[in-house]
Amino acid sequence: MEQTWWLVFVAFNVCVVIYDLRWRRVPNKLLLAAMALQLVALVVMQTGLVAGALPGARGWIQALSGFALGLLFIVLWRLRLMGAGDVKYMAALGLFTGPWTLALAVLWASVPGGVHALYQAFRRIRQGPSGRPARGVPYAAYIALAVLSVALMPSSSLWCSLCSSCCFMGS
Repeated sequence: MEQTWWLVFVAFNVCVVIYDLRWRRVPNKLLLAAMALQLVALVVMQTGLVAGALPGARGWIQALSGFALGLLFIVLWRLRLMGAGDVKYMAALGLFTGPWTLALAVLWASVPGGVHALYQAFRRIRQGPSGRPARGVPYAAYIALAVLSVALMPSSSLWCSLCSSCCFMGS
């Protein structure tokens, strides 16, 4: 079950990266399919048909709190700072990972996403009002790349040790 979960998780995030970078959108069908598969996995784990635990959210409470955390970003959508697909992706991702991994991925993705947004702002200022309209920042792609790097990071690596001590120990 664990290998299947990882396969779905990685494939889902790779698809998000491709769609968001290429077309600046995250299809609802992809999000719904991923959420449905995660919900099935949670039900299967709860019924005890498969022994062990899921690699991501460890149960319903973690999954639903991650989902709720992702939905909180609707505030940024209302302020027109983020697209609706990005918010829906973050909610689906929170269902997979739980709140802590989602928060860490958003933190790491804010660096390249912020640089991209600044680049677009400066380019727009330089081109003036007659320039080409901006395509938007592919936040979902940056978050997907960040969550894959956080999730696939070996726990014995120095980087993982620094991240966990910095984010969870207050040093």
